[in-house]
Amino acid sequence: MLRLTLVALLLTAGDPEGDHEYVSLTVYDDTIQNAHRAYRQEQYDDAFKFYSQCARWGEKDCQQMLGVLYLAGRGTSVDIVEGYVWLKLAAESGDRSMKDTLKRAESSIPEAAVDAGEELYEEYLPLYGMDAMGIRCIRRRVGDSARRDLVCERPRDLRTTNFKIPGYAMIGEEESGG
Repeated sequence: MLRLTLVALLLTAGDPEGDHEYVSLTVYDDTIQNAHRAYRQEQYDDAFKFYSQCARWGEKDCQQMLGVLYLAGRGTSVDIVEGYVWLKLAAESGDRSMKDTLKRAESSIPEAAVDAGEELYEEYLPLYGMDAMGIRCIRRRVGDSARRDLVCERPRDLRTTNFKIPGYAMIGEEESGG
């Protein structure tokens, strides 16, 4: 099974448009780890909160898990359309297991929900998709083996240890008006 890993793509350019804020690698990693830990410990309310945050950062594993939580009604009420959308966003990475999860969901939910999900997906894609986040995924050989992992990379500011996240705001923080 392919392992989806997010690593930093080093960029020297700043943010000329000024439409990105920055999140530290520590906060980024901690949020993802807290999400996975909460899910393993069956603390679904916390898992939902953390997966919601990192899914909106474009993290494909988090998008998939958020979709699963919506479909199962864990940490939130069941929302088939929202679940489908997050699974579809995750699958855009090209990861085979994520694409398979999306196919299974498509085959088990009503066609009307898939149609509604497609509409919502078109709204979410420019906000949380790979292009919006500047994420690029490629397959890389693992050591001397024939195995290739899917590795997704996002821009990182060389001057700091921060990732550029469009419209970033932590859960519980108020976005400041200009």
